[in-house]
Amino acid sequence: MFELKNVNFHYNKKNPILKNINFKVEAGKIYILMGENGSGKSTLLMLLKGINKPTGGEIFFKGRKNKKQLLEVGFVFQDPDVQIVGPDVESDIHFGPLNLKWETEKVRRFSDEAMIKCSIYHLKNKNPYHLSYGEKRRVAIAGILAMNPEVLVLDEPTTWLDPYHQENLRELLLKLKQEGKTLIISTHDIQFAKDLDGEYVLLKDGSIEASGDKTIFNNLQLLEKCRLSYRREQN
Repeated sequence: MFELKNVNFHYNKKNPILKNINFKVEAGKIYILMGENGSGKSTLLMLLKGINKPTGGEIFFKGRKNKKQLLEVGFVFQDPDVQIVGPDVESDIHFGPLNLKWETEKVRRFSDEAMIKCSIYHLKNKNPYHLSYGEKRRVAIAGILAMNPEVLVLDEPTTWLDPYHQENLRELLLKLKQEGKTLIISTHDIQFAKDLDGEYVLLKDGSIEASGDKTIFNNLQLLEKCRLSYRREQN
């Protein structure tokens, strides 16, 4: 689905954010990006979405360089309040498909399916800003799913979610994987990441420090280096 070759990104040359990033994303899998704040996770996600362009290296999408993948790749921001625009949930979910110039029946069908999948159909007439944070998160995801992207990118989706809503989110993401969606997720939550049982990419200072399956979490020294674990020194 994606191939990144020696990808670099900076806003100014003195402060590189991503350095020589190389990895592949295969269709139908879950990829989890992990690392401390400032490690480059969100920047990398925005490159995959096409919001930003690399300042060096190449990104291939489905084998084509610099292809505009804005429709095939859906992006769910960390804060759902910056993504929700409708006066009620149903209008918000319709917003994306309507901007794709779909026919009314198709808009309604895909929007209803997305709301049912995200367990928010019963909220369709509610004002989004009166919902709980977990409900807003599902509205934001449904708004992207209604456009039927091939790839779903989620930036820190567990932020401010309680354990109940984290479990609901995990079940939804696994269901989407079973349906053939490709998922790329950033998170600090090791247990949440482990439960997704995906492919893991650990970032440190804008570079890939390590990658692999969930056995990567057995390497405590690596986790501490990437600031994903903390062990207090004994006096």
